[in-house]
Amino acid sequence: VREQVCFKGDLPAFFEFLKTDDQFYFKTSEEALQAYRDVQKKIVPLLPAALTVALLSAVESLLSAVVADSMTGDRHNSSAELMAQGVANLMAPLVGGIPVTGAIARTATNFRSGARSPVAGLVHAATLLVIVLVFAPLATFVPLATLAAVLFVVAYNMGEWREIGGIWRLDWADRSVWLIT
Repeated sequence: VREQVCFKGDLPAFFEFLKTDDQFYFKTSEEALQAYRDVQKKIVPLLPAALTVALLSAVESLLSAVVADSMTGDRHNSSAELMAQGVANLMAPLVGGIPVTGAIARTATNFRSGARSPVAGLVHAATLLVIVLVFAPLATFVPLATLAAVLFVVAYNMGEWREIGGIWRLDWADRSVWLIT
């Protein structure tokens, strides 16, 4: 019966509540109204968390773009950045994905490695996929202290330490924001 529906196979778990007798239609308006109420009961509680994730990912993507701009001397288009991220975040759950965002660490690493085109992101993704598929079983043998040390060194190298002198010359409010964050 399910093969008659436009979807073959199972829907992602997020859409399981849409199934009604293995068909996607309603016989009466009361059924449709009840389905709407059921969906509303399940979706409305998720809205605060969804809004929080959306805002944080937007801020992180724009921050990543600003960091990339400062490295390249270029200027990003914020509207295009957020539109692309929004489309990606609408499509990702349809295939079981999670929210996406720009990554400051990857952007900085790519730039410092000499990458200057979007192909670098594709190469990075393919490399990570191979590493995860091939070497993931070996990761259990790496001590957590070693991973922590690697992350510490990466974070230290990302810091723009020569900027601290300029920060101390700013007013009290700006310095306090820097110290708190």
